[in-house]
Amino acid sequence: MKKLLSLVLASALSLSLLTGCGNSNKSSADDKTVDTLSVYFVPSREPEEIVTATEPLKDMLKKELATQGYEVNNIDITVGTSFEAVGEALSAGTADMGFVHMYYTMMALMFF
Repeated sequence: MKKLLSLVLASALSLSLLTGCGNSNKSSADDKTVDTLSVYFVPSREPEEIVTATEPLKDMLKKELATQGYEVNNIDITVGTSFEAVGEALSAGTADMGFVHMYYTMMALMFF
C-alpha cells in the first residue's frame, strides 16, 4: 500500500511540474515588437562623450535585432551616475541592457 501511495504521489508531482513548463500565452511569444530598448552605460568617461561615441550602436542594434525577428522602434542610451546605479536599473527592470566594465562585475561577484 505504501508503494502504491508513493507511486501516485510521485506521478502527481511529476505532472504538476510538467504543467508548469507549458506555455499557454502564445501571443507574447509571437509579438516581437519592442517600443523602447533602454541601454545603460557605466560612467567610465564624461557622459556626453559616451552618448556621442555610442550613437552608431543604435543602428547596429536595430539591424542585428531585426535579423533575429525583433522590431525595435526606439533605442534610449543612458549613462548611469555610478556602477551601482546601472546595476540597480538592471535589477529593477528600468534598463534592458547594461554595459559595465569587467572589473566592476568581478568586484560585485566577489562581494555579493
